[in-house]
Amino acid sequence: MKDESDMKRDPLAVLIVDDDVGDRRLVRRALSDSGLMFDLFEAPTLAQAEQHRGRMIDLVVLDNQLPDGEGIESINYIRDTFSEAAIIVATGSGDEEIAVRAMHGGAEDYIRKSRITGETLQRSALNAIRVTQLRRKSERQAEELKFFAHMLVHDFKAPMMNIRFLAEAADEDLGDLPIEETRASLQDIQKCAGRQLDLIEALKVHIGFAENATFEPHDMGDLATEVVHMLRPIVAERSASIEVEPMPEAHCNAPEIRQLLQNLISNAIKFCPDRPLIRVGVKKDGYSSVFTVTDNGVGIPKEYHTKIFQPFCRLQSQDKVPGTGLGLATCAKIVSRHKGKIWCEDASGGGLQICFTLGQATADEKPVLQPIEKDS
Repeated sequence: MKDESDMKRDPLAVLIVDDDVGDRRLVRRALSDSGLMFDLFEAPTLAQAEQHRGRMIDLVVLDNQLPDGEGIESINYIRDTFSEAAIIVATGSGDEEIAVRAMHGGAEDYIRKSRITGETLQRSALNAIRVTQLRRKSERQAEELKFFAHMLVHDFKAPMMNIRFLAEAADEDLGDLPIEETRASLQDIQKCAGRQLDLIEALKVHIGFAENATFEPHDMGDLATEVVHMLRPIVAERSASIEVEPMPEAHCNAPEIRQLLQNLISNAIKFCPDRPLIRVGVKKDGYSSVFTVTDNGVGIPKEYHTKIFQPFCRLQSQDKVPGTGLGLATCAKIVSRHKGKIWCEDASGGGLQICFTLGQATADEKPVLQPIEKDS
């Protein structure tokens, strides 16, 4: 599903489903007059619309009465066949009851054929696509909340049960235990509580991005250097070396990109052996800038190259490597907000390389028509 910025440079894939040749001609003419860029497909019946299954259809203009279906039945069929498409129901009558049924049945908009012009169809198409985008966003958020709720129950329950067990044991045996064992039990309680606080802080970062964030040109090298400066304590503790290559400007939200780079660099340090060597740089893929964070660690199996960006994914137990399991998931969310892509590759000479694009062209580049795709 394209957003409005995509529609300014990429044509909409429009499917007209109508058995009346004259009505299809009317919609074609209105589309031509609308000012929208479009690729047009036509089908006189639902059965023939099925032939276009597999195409990325953005908009369906659907006749309310077809030989093989009508009303909600037709809407449901189109929704099942083209799940990402916005649906406009077109009807020959002005019956408000039909309009209400169409909207309740899952259509994004409704238009009378007698009122179809370039202007009205453009307005209806843009409205339908906005409604579809909002619905998809709501569905994604609902799924994410459902997943988070499940994972939070798991991630909070185990440490809290451990805290309760340790507290009960300390309470029962406080008078009998040597001071060293009592102190060790209290330290275990502190560790469990500390992990929960870390998880809460990570969740605040993960869900706390502002919807109205400002996106401006920023030098990626400068942002990376600022992050390295902030990470001096962990860099010194691990005797790590971090190299930041010259990088171009990117149109981005600076606080979010700092968080992205901080997560990637600290994650690379965390999973490297002694004396980590981290390189932050950029490589070209056509006109796109691909930003990279490369380490000299042991890498990860290929089957985890995609999974590591999912919330609460951990390849090692928290006892071995502390963390919340949200660092890379937060990175993926930031990159998605910038209309980019993030993936990982095996680094040449060993280790892991995290790659990401930011979707929009850097200041000295031509526009990028589409973010590049990479196999995971």
